[in-house]
Amino acid sequence: MKLMKRGQIAVELGIGRDTLLVWEQAGLLSPGRNDAGHRMYGDLCFARCRFIQASQALGFTLEKIKRVLEYSETTHAKEFVRLEALTRLEEISVEIDQMKESRAVLLEIIKICDGDPTCECEFMNYLFSHIKHEAHLNIVQGGKR
Repeated sequence: MKLMKRGQIAVELGIGRDTLLVWEQAGLLSPGRNDAGHRMYGDLCFARCRFIQASQALGFTLEKIKRVLEYSETTHAKEFVRLEALTRLEEISVEIDQMKESRAVLLEIIKICDGDPTCECEFMNYLFSHIKHEAHLNIVQGGKR
Protein backbone atom coordinates (compact mmCIF):
# COMPACT_ATOMS: atom_id res chain seq x y z
CA MET A 1 0.00 0.00 0.00
CA LYS A 2 1.24 3.47 -0.75
CA LEU A 3 1.26 6.31 1.71
CA MET A 4 -2.09 8.05 1.95
CA LYS A 5 -3.21 11.44 3.17
CA ARG A 6 -5.86 11.74 5.86
CA GLY A 7 -8.77 12.11 3.44
CA GLN A 8 -7.66 9.12 1.39
CA ILE A 9 -7.29 6.75 4.31
CA ALA A 10 -10.56 7.98 5.82
CA VAL A 11 -12.38 7.03 2.60
CA GLU A 12 -10.58 3.67 2.52
CA LEU A 13 -11.64 2.96 6.12
CA GLY A 14 -15.16 4.35 5.74
CA ILE A 15 -14.72 6.87 8.55
CA GLY A 16 -14.68 10.64 8.88
CA ARG A 17 -11.41 12.52 8.57
CA ASP A 18 -11.88 13.94 12.06
CA THR A 19 -12.01 10.43 13.50
CA LEU A 20 -8.35 10.03 12.59
CA LEU A 21 -7.53 13.22 14.48
CA VAL A 22 -9.45 11.98 17.53
CA TRP A 23 -7.51 8.71 17.43
CA GLU A 24 -4.26 10.63 17.05
CA GLN A 25 -5.10 12.91 19.98
CA ALA A 26 -5.95 9.82 22.05
CA GLY A 27 -2.46 8.51 21.36
CA LEU A 28 -3.59 5.62 19.18
CA LEU A 29 -1.98 6.82 15.95
CA SER A 30 1.14 8.74 15.10
CA PRO A 31 1.25 9.20 11.34
CA GLY A 32 4.33 10.48 9.63
CA ARG A 33 4.42 13.76 7.75
CA ASN A 34 5.53 14.62 4.26
CA ASP A 35 7.70 17.60 3.33
CA ALA A 36 4.62 19.83 3.14
CA GLY A 37 3.60 18.84 6.69
CA HIS A 38 0.63 16.69 5.65
CA ARG A 39 -0.07 13.61 7.72
CA MET A 40 0.80 10.46 5.82
CA TYR A 41 -0.61 7.06 6.72
CA GLY A 42 1.15 3.84 5.72
CA ASP A 43 0.49 0.14 6.17
CA LEU A 44 1.12 0.13 9.92
CA CYS A 45 -1.28 3.03 10.52
CA PHE A 46 -3.87 1.39 8.28
CA ALA A 47 -3.62 -1.89 10.20
CA ARG A 48 -3.84 -0.01 13.50
CA CYS A 49 -6.96 1.80 12.27
CA ARG A 50 -8.60 -1.53 11.40
CA PHE A 51 -7.70 -2.81 14.87
CA ILE A 52 -9.23 0.30 16.45
CA GLN A 53 -12.41 -0.11 14.41
CA ALA A 54 -12.72 -3.79 15.35
CA SER A 55 -12.09 -3.00 19.02
CA GLN A 56 -14.69 -0.23 19.03
CA ALA A 57 -17.19 -2.59 17.40
CA LEU A 58 -16.68 -4.84 20.45
CA GLY A 59 -17.42 -1.89 22.72
CA PHE A 60 -13.91 -1.06 23.88
CA THR A 61 -13.25 2.59 24.70
CA LEU A 62 -10.35 4.48 23.15
CA GLU A 63 -8.60 4.41 26.53
CA LYS A 64 -8.86 0.61 26.71
CA ILE A 65 -7.73 0.26 23.10
CA LYS A 66 -4.70 2.41 23.87
CA ARG A 67 -3.82 0.21 26.84
CA VAL A 68 -4.18 -2.94 24.74
CA LEU A 69 -1.92 -1.45 22.08
CA GLU A 70 0.63 -0.45 24.72
CA TYR A 71 0.57 -3.93 26.25
CA SER A 72 0.87 -5.55 22.82
CA GLU A 73 4.54 -4.65 22.91
CA THR A 74 5.16 -6.47 26.22
CA THR A 75 5.43 -10.09 27.26
CA HIS A 76 2.18 -9.78 29.24
CA ALA A 77 0.05 -8.82 26.22
CA LYS A 78 -1.94 -12.04 25.99
CA GLU A 79 -2.82 -12.01 29.70
CA PHE A 80 -3.81 -8.34 29.62
CA VAL A 81 -5.98 -8.75 26.51
CA ARG A 82 -7.70 -11.77 28.07
CA LEU A 83 -8.51 -9.80 31.24
CA GLU A 84 -9.83 -6.87 29.21
CA ALA A 85 -11.96 -9.25 27.12
CA LEU A 86 -13.35 -10.87 30.28
CA THR A 87 -14.17 -7.45 31.73
CA ARG A 88 -15.92 -6.40 28.52
CA LEU A 89 -17.83 -9.69 28.41
CA GLU A 90 -19.13 -9.04 31.93
CA GLU A 91 -20.18 -5.51 30.92
CA ILE A 92 -22.02 -6.92 27.92
CA SER A 93 -23.75 -9.51 30.12
CA VAL A 94 -25.03 -6.73 32.39
CA GLU A 95 -26.20 -4.74 29.34
CA ILE A 96 -28.01 -7.81 27.99
CA ASP A 97 -29.78 -8.33 31.32
CA GLN A 98 -30.86 -4.68 31.33
CA MET A 99 -32.08 -4.99 27.75
CA LYS A 100 -34.05 -8.12 28.61
CA GLU A 101 -35.73 -6.23 31.46
CA SER A 102 -36.51 -3.34 29.12
CA ARG A 103 -37.89 -5.78 26.56
CA ALA A 104 -40.21 -7.33 29.13
CA VAL A 105 -41.48 -3.90 30.17
CA LEU A 106 -42.03 -2.88 26.55
CA LEU A 107 -43.94 -6.10 25.84
CA GLU A 108 -46.14 -5.37 28.86
CA ILE A 109 -46.72 -1.80 27.63
CA ILE A 110 -47.71 -3.13 24.21
CA LYS A 111 -50.15 -5.55 25.85
CA ILE A 112 -51.63 -2.83 28.11
CA CYS A 113 -51.80 -0.16 25.39
CA ASP A 114 -53.75 -2.21 22.88
CA GLY A 115 -54.24 0.67 20.47
CA ASP A 116 -57.86 1.42 21.33
CA PRO A 117 -57.98 5.25 21.16
CA THR A 118 -61.03 5.39 23.42
CA CYS A 119 -59.28 3.65 26.34
CA GLU A 120 -57.08 5.36 28.83
CA CYS A 121 -53.53 4.13 28.71
CA GLU A 122 -52.73 2.58 32.08
CA PHE A 123 -49.01 2.93 31.43
CA MET A 124 -49.24 6.67 30.80
CA ASN A 125 -51.39 7.10 33.92
CA TYR A 126 -48.81 5.16 35.94
CA LEU A 127 -45.95 7.17 34.47
CA PHE A 128 -47.61 10.54 35.06
CA SER A 129 -48.65 9.64 38.60
CA HIS A 130 -45.00 8.89 39.40
CA ILE A 131 -43.83 12.11 37.75
CA LYS A 132 -46.39 14.10 39.76
CA HIS A 133 -45.36 12.27 42.94
CA GLU A 134 -41.67 13.03 42.30
CA ALA A 135 -42.49 16.69 41.62
CA HIS A 136 -44.56 16.88 44.81
CA LEU A 137 -41.72 15.36 46.86
CA ASN A 138 -39.29 17.82 45.32
CA ILE A 139 -41.52 20.76 46.27
CA VAL A 140 -42.16 19.43 49.81
CA GLN A 141 -38.43 18.85 50.37
CA GLY A 142 -37.61 22.31 49.01
CA GLY A 143 -35.84 21.04 45.95
CA LYS A 144 -33.48 18.88 48.00
CA ARG A 145 -33.00 15.17 47.49
